Amino acid sequence: MIHLSDTSERRITACNINYIPEGDYHPDRILNQYDFLYIKSGTWDIWEENVCYSVGEGQLLILEPNLHHYSLTKSSPNMRNIYLHCEHSADDISSRHKNNDMYISDDHFYHIPKLINCDKHPRIEHLFMEIMEYYWSSFSHRTQILSSLLVLLFHELEMSGRESIYTDPVIKDILHRFHVCSDQFFSPQTLADEYHISVRTLSDRFHKATGTSIHKYQMNLKLDFAREQLPLYPNRKLRDIALNLGFYDEFHFSKLYKRKFGHSPSEE
Repeated sequence: MIHLSDTSERRITACNINYIPEGDYHPDRILNQYDFLYIKSGTWDIWEENVCYSVGEGQLLILEPNLHHYSLTKSSPNMRNIYLHCEHSADDISSRHKNNDMYISDDHFYHIPKLINCDKHPRIEHLFMEIMEYYWSSFSHRTQILSSLLVLLFHELEMSGRESIYTDPVIKDILHRFHVCSDQFFSPQTLADEYHISVRTLSDRFHKATGTSIHKYQMNLKLDFAREQLPLYPNRKLRDIALNLGFYDEFHFSKLYKRKFGHSPSEE
């Protein structure tokens, strides 16, 4: 089990899909980043230090930073994979930390297995493809959306290793929309109409899954997005950030920001 801190922003540094018709060796290297490797078809025996992981179709392997990765044999012919590299945090805890699964229960971690069978979690492959699409795009909100999609991927990978509270397919779909369409506010009535259920039923299901209301979840998510953006774009006007996150204006945004974080956005 790998424990990824959820308190630090991570940047995706590489993402692509590979097709290897004749098979090949895994690069012999030590990266200072995570390497998420999803096998679409074929098999590959990959070593991390002195441990061999046999990865097959529909499986995902997480290779950890600062460890030696290599292979002794080629992958199977006609092997397809999707890979994603992302930065690590000093707060992350490696799967190699002795007995780490026994005492790490902090909510500020994503608890993710190293080798994951994705057959019952098709959304994992979908998120990989979506991340790759945005990674290679020139979309204006590309960085923000990639950050949101990476968080969603971590949640989905964590779900694969245990029974999740987010088993409601409607709520999972709504949460995905909140993360990707961060320039909009979705009212409970609008969502209820789209999913053909009552507002009360939707609100109850959403609260059961997330522990909060539809409005409050969106508000906290947008304010967290803003806090990530402010250091990245110091010359960007607060009005632009506020409007791009769906707030009425910069005054409304600043008031809510200060209420949550204890200081105004201009002080970041």
